[in-house]
Amino acid sequence: MRRTILIPIFCVTGIFLLPMGCDCGVEKTVEAGLGTEFILQLGRGAIIEGEGLHIYFEKVIEDSRCPLGTDCDWRGEVVYTMRFTHNEASDWITLYESGQKDQSKVTFLDYTVDMSVEPYPTESGGIKKKDYRLRMFARKRVPSHYSMEEEADIYATVIRGKSREEGAMTPTEKDLPILYLVGVTLDYTERDYEETLGKRILPEPLRSEITDRLDDLSFNIKWVSDFSEVPLGEDHGVKGGGAIVTVGNIEEVEAGILHIHRFDYVADYVSYATTYVLEKQDGVWEVTGTTEPSVIS
Repeated sequence: MRRTILIPIFCVTGIFLLPMGCDCGVEKTVEAGLGTEFILQLGRGAIIEGEGLHIYFEKVIEDSRCPLGTDCDWRGEVVYTMRFTHNEASDWITLYESGQKDQSKVTFLDYTVDMSVEPYPTESGGIKKKDYRLRMFARKRVPSHYSMEEEADIYATVIRGKSREEGAMTPTEKDLPILYLVGVTLDYTERDYEETLGKRILPEPLRSEITDRLDDLSFNIKWVSDFSEVPLGEDHGVKGGGAIVTVGNIEEVEAGILHIHRFDYVADYVSYATTYVLEKQDGVWEVTGTTEPSVIS
């Protein structure tokens, strides 16, 4: 069984320690409370008082957002990374915030954080790294209807991808040597669930429970925090002939019926995306169909 290796970031005497090479100190740390908006500059960390939650704005990878007052064929996006730490649990996430989009939403353990990148590009020129900041708002998340064990059952069922009504063969139904599971949810369908559900970092205990339920599968399972961690060949295919699977949030459309997205990637133009319909039958979650399928091959 493969487990994600998490690198904890420790808080000592109220100082949020940043990665090696940073100019660390109290002035680099923002203290904020739940339900209170705060600003976090690039390269700085925040402590949510009384919660033990630490947030770090790591880096801006790319900013291609269409400048204000400019007509663009594509609205562009800003790509940046965040790290969240609570006690010994730590994980990072890459966010893609499109131009004209108000904010991103991330769920980590018992917390949901809304954030938006500032400033917005203008025609006058690019933004200096030191000027980037996040406008943030942290709160306790609404408790899930499902226990961790039931969530693991649900996600393991989706990853298996068995459906009596589905005719297409998905990459993960083939005999592949390795299956990379992304530990951050992605809802990639015609309906933009990210606007309401946001991204959720699947906690390590949940990942382990999911892995345990898949131990009879023929391929080796490895968890990654981001697509970029998976080794790709010159043809942009997964090295060694493996596949990458990303699952979406659990959406209860009505009592006893769930919609959950799954995206499989093997190489450029060899991918599969759909939303699975799950129903509980005789106490067991089963895939009973799909909706809004999108196949690229």
